[in-house]
Amino acid sequence: MSVKSRARDRLPNGRMKSYRRVGRRFASCARWFDKSPSWYRNLMMTRPERREVKRRLTEVRHGRDPDGIAFPVSNKPFAYWW
Repeated sequence: MSVKSRARDRLPNGRMKSYRRVGRRFASCARWFDKSPSWYRNLMMTRPERREVKRRLTEVRHGRDPDGIAFPVSNKPFAYWW
């Protein structure tokens, strides 16, 4: 169950669009692109949330009242890499 889209954007001629040149096109935002690397987001944000959801669903399957459980919110502010 992947949340991330693995499909890459393509140019009008059908070739793959480079994701490495993003900083040049958005020069004003270039300094923010690597502030939370993908490996860090996966390790520190995505995995713990999925682990918590799995634990809560296991509790529901074992008879705990689902209305009394607070599931984690995926868009909460995180402690970012920087």
